[in-house]
Amino acid sequence: MPYLRLARLVLAAASAAVAAACHDGPTRPDGRNAIVFGINPQLSRNGCSEIWGMTADGGESHQMVPSSVLMCSPPRRSRDGRRLVFGGFDAAARAFGIYVMNADGSNVTRLHTIGDLQAPTWAPRDTALTVYDGSTGGYASIRLDGTGLTPFVGPGSPFTPSWSPDGTRLLYLLSEALWVVNADGTGKRELIADAFYGRWSPNGRQIAFYGARTRSGVYLANADGSGQRQITPIDANTQISWSPDGGRIAFAPRRTALGIDDGGSEIVVMSTAGGELTRLTHVPTGQWALHPEWAPVP
Repeated sequence: MPYLRLARLVLAAASAAVAAACHDGPTRPDGRNAIVFGINPQLSRNGCSEIWGMTADGGESHQMVPSSVLMCSPPRRSRDGRRLVFGGFDAAARAFGIYVMNADGSNVTRLHTIGDLQAPTWAPRDTALTVYDGSTGGYASIRLDGTGLTPFVGPGSPFTPSWSPDGTRLLYLLSEALWVVNADGTGKRELIADAFYGRWSPNGRQIAFYGARTRSGVYLANADGSGQRQITPIDANTQISWSPDGGRIAFAPRRTALGIDDGGSEIVVMSTAGGELTRLTHVPTGQWALHPEWAPVP
């Protein structure tokens, strides 16, 4: 775990610089219209990151959770929009685990510490989680109290899957393709080839994803995988998040793709109709803004 020890030291030292580079704001972002994201000063997309938040227009940005708790997998909002779940590391407790917090960054709680479970997302009813189980190489469900671990489908990959809004289908990554399976475990099939990091739209009619292998950029497709179209040639290696109204997406391209000749990445948003990217973050040179997750409007 030497990398994480180094990461914690660098993160603590970098916090003041990041805060100075971001806009001043209230203690926490307005949970009705906010984006939660990570900041990682290491030149690696695999490192854990501090948990930050900003208003959805990028006007205010600040750290939501103390640096003692780091985010190691993308945050995912609950269906009611009140909570976020993520894989994390508690430096004080020296514990990896699955964590839940309120959408405003309060009440950070480690649900359980099970090293093989990664990439959590909310199950269809918010009373359980869907996780990647490294011991089996597939996905499983588990209750919020850490009991009832039940294998669901496999094989898979340690990237956070995406449930359809109606809770009937799970979208997941396998061998640089997006696969789908019904909630009862039937109907498993490849849906979109040469694709990465897929997310259902809020109405379940579309899927946003990055191109892989033979193509790059951000794409949209119909829910059945048809009608694939590129909306920007710029892509990234972290999750895509839809705005609550389905009209925009947020993602985190490298700064070089934005015409900034230094390392790191920034959070941007764009219309799902295509067009220009709007940069929301302005982190210091060499730092990485990662894994945006849009908080829904109640």
